[in-house]
Amino acid sequence: MAERLTFRVLRNAGFLLLTELISRLSALALAVAIARSTGSQEYGHYTYALAYATTFGAFADFGISRLLTRGIAADHTGAARLVSSALAARTVLLVPSLAIAVGLTRWQPAADRQLVVLLLAVAATQSLAGLWRSVFYGFERMQLDTASRLLERLLAVGGAFLALRLGKGLSGVALAFLGAAAVDMFVVTTLALTRLVRPGRTMTPTAVCNLLRDAAPLGLYGLVLALQSSMPLYLLTALGGPASTGRYSAAATPVLALIPLPVLVAGATLPMLSRLTTEAGAGLRDASSLLLRLFALAGLAAAPGLAIVATPLINLVYGPDFSASAPALRVLAVGVLGMFPTQVCVNVLVARKRQAAILQGDVIALVWQLVVDLVAIPQWGIIGAALGSASAELILGGFLIVAVVRTAGAPNFGPLLRALPAVVGMAAMAEAVLRTAGLAPAIAAGVLGYGALLLVFRPLSRADIAEARRLFGR
Repeated sequence: MAERLTFRVLRNAGFLLLTELISRLSALALAVAIARSTGSQEYGHYTYALAYATTFGAFADFGISRLLTRGIAADHTGAARLVSSALAARTVLLVPSLAIAVGLTRWQPAADRQLVVLLLAVAATQSLAGLWRSVFYGFERMQLDTASRLLERLLAVGGAFLALRLGKGLSGVALAFLGAAAVDMFVVTTLALTRLVRPGRTMTPTAVCNLLRDAAPLGLYGLVLALQSSMPLYLLTALGGPASTGRYSAAATPVLALIPLPVLVAGATLPMLSRLTTEAGAGLRDASSLLLRLFALAGLAAAPGLAIVATPLINLVYGPDFSASAPALRVLAVGVLGMFPTQVCVNVLVARKRQAAILQGDVIALVWQLVVDLVAIPQWGIIGAALGSASAELILGGFLIVAVVRTAGAPNFGPLLRALPAVVGMAAMAEAVLRTAGLAPAIAAGVLGYGALLLVFRPLSRADIAEARRLFGR
C-alpha cells in the first residue's frame, strides 16, 4: 500500500512538472518570437501589459484555489459544498475587480490600451479555469490538468505564432490567447463536473464569507507576489522607457522558466503535508526538513549555473538587441537561491494554516524591493531592478524558513555543507566547457557533473532516501 501511494505522489509531481515544463517552454519560445520580431521597444509594451493582467489575475484568485485544494484533499466528502462556495467567492471578486482593472486602462497610452484589455479578458477566463484545476489537485487527478493544459498551450502558442506570421501584431497574439483560454475553460469545467464533483446546492452567504476570510492571507500573499514580480516592469517603463522594460524581461525570462520545478513539485506534496498536520509526532517536521534540503540542492546548482551561461544564453536566444540583459540575468540568478526553498515553506505553512506568515514575509520583501528599485533603477537601470528582485527573493526565503522553524520545527541543513564541493566542481566544469565547446555542452556538463559529484559527497544519505519513501508513501 505504501509503495502504491509513493508512486501516486511521484506520479502527480511528474504530471504537474511535465505539464508546466511544456507550458513554460512554449511560452518561452513565444516570448522569444515576439522579442525577435518586434524588438525591445514593443516587447516592453507586451511584458508591461502582461504584468498588468497578471496582477489582476492574482487579485481575482485571492487564494481561493489553493484553499479549495487543501479542503478537498483533507475531506473529499465536503467537495461539493466547497466548490459551490468557491464559485460564489470567485464571482464576488472577479466581476468588480475586472471592471476596475478595465476602467484604469483609460490612463494607458492608446497603443497599449487594446492589448491590456484583451490580456485582462484572458486573465479573467484563466482565473475561472484555475478554480476547476484546484479541484483536480484536491482529488490528486493531475493527469486531467496535464491533458487540458497541453490542449490550451497548443491552441494559444499555435494561434499566436500564426498571428505573428500574418502580421497581426500583439493584438493578434492576445486574441489567440483569449480563444485558447475560452476553450480551456470549457474543457476543464466539463472534466470536473463529469468526473469529479458537482457543486452543491447548500451554499450560504456565511460559507462564502468564511471562505473569503480564510483565503484572505493567501490572496493578499498572491497579490503582493504579483506586485513584487511586476514592480520592476512598472518602474522601468516609467523611469527608463519600454525598451528597458523589454530588456529586463528578457533577463528575467530564464529565471521564470525555472519556477515550475519548485512550484509544482512542492505543490504536489501539499496533500501529503496536509495529512501530516493531523497526525501526532514529528512527521511534518521530518517532511519539511527533507523537502527543504532537496530543494536547496537544486537551487545551489541552478543559481551559479545560470550566472555562468548568462551571456551566451541571452545572445543565442534573444539576439544582439538584448545583449545588455546578460548582466541583469547574472544578478537575478542569485535570487534563485531563495526561490527554491520558498516554495516548500509556502506549502508547509498552508498545510499548517499559517497563511498570515506567508503574507507577512511577502509584504516585507515587497517593501524592500520597492525601496531598492526606487534607489537603484535611476542609477543602474535594469541591473538595479535585478538587484531589487534578487535581494527581495532572498529576504522572503529567509523569513519563511524562520516561520517554518517556528511552526513545524527546525530543519536539518547540516548535510548541505557536503554539497558545496559539488557546487564548486560543477561551476568550474561548466565554465571550462563553456570556453572550449559552447553553451549546450556546458549545460550538459554542469548537470551531469553535479549529479556525479553529489553521488561522491552524498549530501543525502540512504537514511534520507528511506525517510522520503516513508513520508511520501503515506
